[in-house]
Amino acid sequence: MKRSYYQTSVNTGDGHHIHVNFMNMGFLVLTEELHRLYEETPDMNSLREKNQRLYDMLAAHGFIIEDGINELEQIRYIKETEKYDQSLYHLIVNPTLDCNLSCWYCYEKKVKG
Repeated sequence: MKRSYYQTSVNTGDGHHIHVNFMNMGFLVLTEELHRLYEETPDMNSLREKNQRLYDMLAAHGFIIEDGINELEQIRYIKETEKYDQSLYHLIVNPTLDCNLSCWYCYEKKVKG
């Protein structure tokens, strides 16, 4: 197991740290002690030996992943599939009563003010 590259943590100032995983938008709130244990343990197998519960929580929320997983390739794949996904339709509405543009295709009659 290895750490996910796409994560960060923020110190809340009250003895806790919020960890966020941007691959799956998972998050955990860890005590200072657990945060330090996670940050200072370079090998995830030794983390498992030190604290099985922390290891299981990190794995369940995607903070540690299998060694063979290439997260960058996953992101590229998601990007490519979403490029051709037609299940979403984007519509932009600009609610304004006084446009200062003069687009040639506009259906509005241009009346100043």
